[in-house]
Amino acid sequence: MKPDGSVHPTLDKSKVISVLENLPSNASPESSVHEPEQYRNTCFIIDGMAVVQELMAVKPFDNCKSLSHAFVLSIDSKALKYNTIRVIFDNYTVTELLKEATHER
Repeated sequence: MKPDGSVHPTLDKSKVISVLENLPSNASPESSVHEPEQYRNTCFIIDGMAVVQELMAVKPFDNCKSLSHAFVLSIDSKALKYNTIRVIFDNYTVTELLKEATHER
């Protein structure tokens, strides 16, 4: 999230990690994880591929529809206490790499 409270528009995992690492920490060590108020006005950032791998480790899926249904249920159950949820994935933009490979051939 930005300092003004709005959500950062970046969806690329590496950029989100960089933004998070540069944020100042204002969490106090005495804050309890069990307090329901702690989750109000917070953003929950989920690594989408980690959820997919977690689901695939538990059971094999017959098709993409069943995987997508399990994915949404998993995200929904993990993020119940938060008011903003961001699911991010690594961004593998290969357009330039494909162009370079074509030129080399």
